[in-house]
This record gives sequence, C-alpha cells and structure tokens, in this order.
Amino acid sequence: MNDGSTFINVEHEGSNWGNVYSASTVDRKFSLSLEKNVRGISLLFAVLVHEFAYSFWSLAWGAGKTEFKAVEGIEGIYLANVFSTIDDSGKFGTGRQTMITYDKGPSFFVFLLLFLPLNSVI
Repeated sequence: MNDGSTFINVEHEGSNWGNVYSASTVDRKFSLSLEKNVRGISLLFAVLVHEFAYSFWSLAWGAGKTEFKAVEGIEGIYLANVFSTIDDSGKFGTGRQTMITYDKGPSFFVFLLLFLPLNSVI
C-alpha cells in the first residue's frame, strides 16, 4: 500500500476475524479503524474445537489471510469484508458485509453495488 498508510490486523483469541488498526506516516500512532474484519483461522485450532465447517473454510482461505484490499490506481481507497454477526463465544463470525474507505482508513462505510441497465443515465 503505497499511500503512506500502515494497516495491521489483530486476531483475537483464535477467532476467524480480527480488528484492523491504521496509522499514517505523519503520526505513526495506531488507532482502531475497522472491527470484525474477515480472517482465516488456523486448521489446527479448527480441528481442536471440532468444527468441521470451520476446518473446511480454513483450508479454503488459510491461516491469517485477511479480506482487506487496496484499490489499485486510486490512492486512499480500501475494500474489506467484515462479519455482521459474531457468535456467543466471540470466536466465529457469520454474515459478510463489504466496507469501503475513501480516506485511508479512519472511516469505513457499507459498500453498495448498484446494478443499472447498460443504457441508463445516472
């Protein structure tokens, strides 16, 4: 990410989500930017808790991979998937929602994709 921003995703106690913290090159102080970012869990953890569905999901995504991406060619815009619901244990999320930031991370908004007919005018 070449716009001078730094992002880290912190996993919380073996969950399949993490919180994203951001810092700019100016202040170098990290602050919470996005909660419940979708993240792969380790296969070992998934097997230990006997959750076959999460074991399969982990195989597909791999441990530690996050769903957070910079939009190439447009500085400061990032897309991320978050879980809309976290279970009672606080470990596993469900219901994905895509979020977008236009200001290098301090503010994220729900990303709405509109499908319009090809001949429509906005």
